[in-house]
Amino acid sequence: MSDRRENNKQWMRDLFAGKAQRHGFVYQPPQVSPPELGDYTLSREPVEKWVPALAENYRREVASLERHRDDSVPLARCMTGTQLNPL
Repeated sequence: MSDRRENNKQWMRDLFAGKAQRHGFVYQPPQVSPPELGDYTLSREPVEKWVPALAENYRREVASLERHRDDSVPLARCMTGTQLNPL
């Protein structure tokens, strides 16, 4: 899988540099939601409560890449809550 991931990274670099010769295909498997912790990046709760969901999502992305052989690069998606919220 490492070769496929590295090839996909290079393909994405080429895509954004305007050198790609085709459209990309990325399949995102269904994601597991972290427990309701609000902004977990600032939470006093132990990481053991929310890291398992992120690890499971990464595992799903790796399995999906092997299954679908798409152009994705598996990663652990972690929302930081840096968006602006009106009061």
